[in-house]
Amino acid sequence: MTTILALDSSTEACSVALLRGSGEQTDIVGQTQLAIRQHNQVLLPMVQEVLAEAGCSLSQVDLIAFGRGPGSFVGLRVGCGVAQGLAFGIDCPVVAISTLRAMAQGAYRTFGAQAVMAAIDARMKEIYWGAYALDEQNYMQPLVDEIVCPPERALFSEACEAIRSDWSAVGTGWCYRERILAEISVSPSNIVRVEEQWFPDSRDIAVLAAREFEAGNAVNSEQAQPIYLRDQVVQSPAKKKNPTN
Repeated sequence: MTTILALDSSTEACSVALLRGSGEQTDIVGQTQLAIRQHNQVLLPMVQEVLAEAGCSLSQVDLIAFGRGPGSFVGLRVGCGVAQGLAFGIDCPVVAISTLRAMAQGAYRTFGAQAVMAAIDARMKEIYWGAYALDEQNYMQPLVDEIVCPPERALFSEACEAIRSDWSAVGTGWCYRERILAEISVSPSNIVRVEEQWFPDSRDIAVLAAREFEAGNAVNSEQAQPIYLRDQVVQSPAKKKNPTN
């Protein structure tokens, strides 16, 4: 039996989950709360609360998983730092999971989405963008490379083109809905659901991490790193209060 502690602080929401078991025989508990600019204050207490709720000690955890990004620059640093610290303390491996992919997996878990366009508002009139489809094992797989871009430059691949109906759209980046849809070849009538207030959830990070762990994609704590799609952040003083990567 594998025990996975997952956490995420990449967006306005903070979440922690604990998954135990394997395959279809799994049990998962978790917490999620909005924590704008308070990630470093709430994340560790949430870890303690979830472990206590599950009746599990940190030493019983086999794997730490975290949302690697894209997302808030500060939030990603906090999440990665906590994951590294916890993993180092108990000498266990780490798996970093795409936050956009986790959002797509959450759409499948919540309302059975089969194809998902996930977008996070990256500020500065840009979005973090990814598109995903469910595989035969019920895991969301990427159809395009994740990018940061203006809404009208969202990538669409041949694999995306093959999906003509039943798209779901999730994430705060869909505040630019008209600009995104102006360029990609998806009719509004083929989007069955739009959820703007949609954030990564550690329950989905844990599920994806279990798969990645089985595939041998875990690393040691020192190698765990967030993903910054922006190589450099340039902001005015007023915007530095809410930096993004």
